[in-house]
Amino acid sequence: MLENLGSQIISGVLAFSMLLFSNVKGNSPEFKNLNLSLTPSYLYLNADLSSAFENDFPVLFSSGQEIPIHYKVNIKSRGKEVYVRKHSHKVSFDTITGVYTLAKSSSERKYHTHSMDDLIRELGKVRLSIPYQKSWNTISVELEASLPKLSFDEEDRETDLMAFWRFKKPKIKTKLNIKNIEKYKRSAKLELREEIPAPLKAG
Repeated sequence: MLENLGSQIISGVLAFSMLLFSNVKGNSPEFKNLNLSLTPSYLYLNADLSSAFENDFPVLFSSGQEIPIHYKVNIKSRGKEVYVRKHSHKVSFDTITGVYTLAKSSSERKYHTHSMDDLIRELGKVRLSIPYQKSWNTISVELEASLPKLSFDEEDRETDLMAFWRFKKPKIKTKLNIKNIEKYKRSAKLELREEIPAPLKAG
């Protein structure tokens, strides 16, 4: 009985979600910060994506379909890529219990909540640990967020979720000179507050 009820709820929400795509309000997401912390072995990246998951997203997240958000980190040293990784935050919704689950590829822990506000707040948090080499010296760190194409019907027709972000990928970039701060690393942890540049528009 519960399975049938769940199927009915999913079908109803999906039908409503498809109507949503024909009247997308869209958001203008941006990274508010990009903070770096350094230890002898790891570079820790902290960033927060804001104004990204309002308007149409609560209905989208409640559709029963797993919704991934991708975060790509690109580090360059002397103009060459030395580190490129894509991390994903995946949102799923249990239509029976009403619980949202957030799984981050950068962590083994999962976040469970009934609150859409809490989900949105946690979804925009990017916390990564990156192994680095002293030979990198001055590095350029860029963080980019994007949404995939997904199918919401039985005909497997793909819908580009970037429409919810008005087809603009939020980006933020900063630089760090690892060599110049090596002598300060005797402390347990050195947190670097870089000047926050304006988000870059996708090219």
